[in-house]
Amino acid sequence: MNWHSPIPIPPLKGLAVAALCWGLALAQAATLKVIAADRLEIRNENGEELVILTGNPVLMERDEEKIEALRVVYNRAQKRLQLMGKVRYQDKEKRVLEAEELELDTSDNSLEAIEVKVRSGDFDLTGPYCQRVAGQILLRQGFVTSCLRCGQAVPDYGFRAKEVLLLPGDRLIAREVWVVVRGEPVLYLPVIGLFLSERRPRVDLGTDVEGFFFNADLPYVNEFGIGYTLLRYTEARGWGFGFDHYGLGAAYSRYQFLYLPPAPGDPLKRPLFQWSLEYRLQQEEYKYEYKVERKDTDPGRYGITSIDVNLSRDAAGDPDFKFRLKTFLDGYAWDTPYNTDQVLPEFSLLFNEGLRLGGFSVRGAITAGYYVDRLNQDNRSARRLDTNGDGYIGTGRLYVQHAENYTATPWEGASFSLNNFFEGWYYTTRNPPPAGATEGELERLIRWDTSASFTQRLAPFSLSLNFANRSVEGESPLAREARVNTLSRTLGSTVSVQQGWFSSSATLNYNFVDRRFDPFALNLELNPSPVNFGLTYRRDVNAGYPSPQNDITHLDLSARFGLNLSPFRFSANGSYIWASGTQVVERYGDLNLALEYTLPSGTARLTHQRDLNNGQAKFVRFNFSWLGGSDSYLIDENFNFNGVASRTYALDGFVQGKWGPHTLKLEHRILFPDPYVGEAEDKDEGKADLTLSYDYAATLRAVLRTTLIQGLGFDNPQLSLGAGLAEPGREARLEVVFGLPDYDQPYFYLSRLNLLGALEILPGPKAPGEFGLSLQGGLRLERINSGPQVGNFSVGLNQFGPTLVYMGQENERLIFGLYYTQAFTWRDSSGNPLILKPLFVLIYDRCCWAMRLTIDTQAQKASLAFLLGGEAADFLFDRTGIRWPWDK
Repeated sequence: MNWHSPIPIPPLKGLAVAALCWGLALAQAATLKVIAADRLEIRNENGEELVILTGNPVLMERDEEKIEALRVVYNRAQKRLQLMGKVRYQDKEKRVLEAEELELDTSDNSLEAIEVKVRSGDFDLTGPYCQRVAGQILLRQGFVTSCLRCGQAVPDYGFRAKEVLLLPGDRLIAREVWVVVRGEPVLYLPVIGLFLSERRPRVDLGTDVEGFFFNADLPYVNEFGIGYTLLRYTEARGWGFGFDHYGLGAAYSRYQFLYLPPAPGDPLKRPLFQWSLEYRLQQEEYKYEYKVERKDTDPGRYGITSIDVNLSRDAAGDPDFKFRLKTFLDGYAWDTPYNTDQVLPEFSLLFNEGLRLGGFSVRGAITAGYYVDRLNQDNRSARRLDTNGDGYIGTGRLYVQHAENYTATPWEGASFSLNNFFEGWYYTTRNPPPAGATEGELERLIRWDTSASFTQRLAPFSLSLNFANRSVEGESPLAREARVNTLSRTLGSTVSVQQGWFSSSATLNYNFVDRRFDPFALNLELNPSPVNFGLTYRRDVNAGYPSPQNDITHLDLSARFGLNLSPFRFSANGSYIWASGTQVVERYGDLNLALEYTLPSGTARLTHQRDLNNGQAKFVRFNFSWLGGSDSYLIDENFNFNGVASRTYALDGFVQGKWGPHTLKLEHRILFPDPYVGEAEDKDEGKADLTLSYDYAATLRAVLRTTLIQGLGFDNPQLSLGAGLAEPGREARLEVVFGLPDYDQPYFYLSRLNLLGALEILPGPKAPGEFGLSLQGGLRLERINSGPQVGNFSVGLNQFGPTLVYMGQENERLIFGLYYTQAFTWRDSSGNPLILKPLFVLIYDRCCWAMRLTIDTQAQKASLAFLLGGEAADFLFDRTGIRWPWDK
């Protein structure tokens, strides 16, 4: 227990009280944790022990639940928790109950409360009495509305019911309901159903390319569950209908159906169907799932009904069980053949816990099924089975997997381990028959890994023996299970010694597949401070030259040296190869030298690499960094003697200085002419790419880019200026690129302009009578550099335009937006007048409900939508595809 406030308990009784409070946590199925309390008291009344906590407030947690109250009384015998005074209780579904008194039965999680207020999603539920049983909250004489948080003196609407049942998943059923508008009952309904967390307009009408349309989702409740009757009408199609039904109970069940008349212009006059049957149930051991779905509106899937069924057992004790069926029904197979991966079906037994006997353990799994999937194009038998040429075949398959592990300590200092892993895929397809046979053998694919290790330690010596066998053999007809055949079998030994700053090891491995030894390796490390020295010797110990794998047999020696004399550090490494055979090899490896100097606030490092075979340097690199307070300096320069992809000498890197929010950086890549050849081997020889940039925090940026050509001067210089604004709910980015005079064009011009974001001209209104105005979206202006329109500009608008908002009383808002998404030429040479086609958005917001009118002149569409619930206007605005410009 964590007590954030001191509790007045006599010192001698502290241990006993702590043990008692720990018992409070263990007495329940869920762990009850006290976060903060001012006082703890233990009483015995009528033979029952009571634990009493007081605080301002008492804070407690119970798994994912949070509890607050001024006074808490826990009855250990009855397992009941009584909360009194400013009670606030949040359950696992994030629903919040506020009450004066609440009683929680920790044995079955049922509760009772008086004068309660429940907050679920955007809606508030109030009533004099409520109780929770099996996760369902029941309110007597309840009132439901989303307007209480809007500051409305009288809620715009609400539902007063004799009984309100709040189900898991924010589904609500109310019986004997009066619909209340501005405090007056206007309509009586025997029952209604609401989905508190699902946000979408339930009434939508307007015009589009199919003429006038009307969509409505009408709620209903019956003994099987709750849902919506779906009505769809378009002028070109006619009426469509359907339902969206949710079942009640512990399982999640949703059944959807929608019929739409044939689409205009469809020569086949095919009706469109969309249905989905979905069911999920999680029990203590078993999980059941199925989904049957058809969606004719998806391209290429007309008449396709997909089926996915899963049943599994996942609990303590083996075996776990899985069943899966994944397939489809094609109602129009004669029209356009359709195929996809299928499982018809699959059964699995999983022994995840396995068997353990001392140091030995074994686990395994077995799966059998019939599968339709993409074929392995490298498999001849699979290609023959693809009779219709769609790339899919069907095959039965048995999959077997098992893993064994054994560890032991035979005697002191000794350890032994054995690991084996096997998995095999056995198919009903057959390999091509051998000559004279009528059929080939069944196909299979096997992966088998086995390893063993023995180590004996006797300080300072250690001896290790290792064996490893890894193989993949066979072939799969399915592409997703294809493997490359491999075989590796090695036996190795390592002898090592370590004493203080001295260590040495010798390793030799034998490859049974190649029937040869891997190179013998001897390693020596000496680390007496401040010096460190390393030597690695490798030798081919196989008899006979050349070796079976190569026509060169060799031994090599590599050395490492380091010296650490603070603040200096030096290191060097290189290698040498002795070789025999027909190949010509480079005897020396590259020599690498590094010198580092550590400053109080930074480092300086110089590195050099040299090819010892021809005596030529490869590169010299210098790094410098210094940090002091908010100032810093960085230098990274690399001189490449042999160029990047040629013999061209190159210097590339950067120099950067930072002073507080200011950053100045010079980046360069200079390719020098090669003085040893008559012609340039690299077309970029004699050029320097230069970039000079200045940044002020994250708000201002200026970049000058150019190429300097030897004998000509500057080529294509560009100056880029950028400014940014980044605040919560307010952000914008402006970029302007100018072309500067260079060696073949003498004028200054605008190359590109980009504006993206949202700029507040007037801040979002906070009080009645205030206006807000913003300009948002994207504007792009780009110069045309070729063709008959050269020098002209192409203009692109992306959701660009103003948003105006006015705030009235009780958080009432009127929002108007005018937005353009269009591309055109600034000066159209054809003489045709420019016609801009905006999108108009008008939203009337009453905080707990909103209406939206949209007119899209470009798509010739108009629509009207209505939505209940908190922040409805923001939700409707976001669904226009345009970002809300102010903080929500």
